[in-house]
Amino acid sequence: MKPFTYSPEVRLGRVLVAANLLSSATGEIEKLIEQVKQLGVPIIGVVSDKQHSICLAIERQLPGIAHQLCQYHYLKDLAKPVCEQDRHDSRVPLRLTPP
Repeated sequence: MKPFTYSPEVRLGRVLVAANLLSSATGEIEKLIEQVKQLGVPIIGVVSDKQHSICLAIERQLPGIAHQLCQYHYLKDLAKPVCEQDRHDSRVPLRLTPP
């Protein structure tokens, strides 16, 4: 089960729509976007992990709305190669004496 929260109202700190989704299919995300649109709240931007299905749903339901990559996901993806290298290097035995 994949938790999904859509469109927190930034100025007031409210979550407008939240759901536990069994899949992150584009159609499921479009339904959540439609629920937010029905609230009549102006949507001026979206922040997500830029998963393909989310991007597609936003393109279809919110054309022309700004879509930004979540800073957490951006930094996590940026750090991935460094963490992998660090994990690889930690498997190499340390020399305690000079060669």
